[in-house]
Amino acid sequence: YLTTDDYRLFKLSSADGREVWQTAGIRQFVAQSATKVYVIDEIKRLAILDINSGAVLRSIPIPAEKRVLANPHSDQVFLVSNR
Repeated sequence: YLTTDDYRLFKLSSADGREVWQTAGIRQFVAQSATKVYVIDEIKRLAILDINSGAVLRSIPIPAEKRVLANPHSDQVFLVSNR
């Protein structure tokens, strides 16, 4: 997965590096499971994408005092706070 400064997420093929799909409005990759990709969207919500198409399945507001940590190793999403 590759994010850009203009808030796009690209899924690239691990076999040849070609673009599989792209989705607009994404700030940050967070994690992935076998069927979903978890990201932060451009208005700082946790968004859940379909792994095959990049379509947004759902988005969840993140409380202002929370921060999401990227987890490239599993589908666990970590919310942390300074409190």
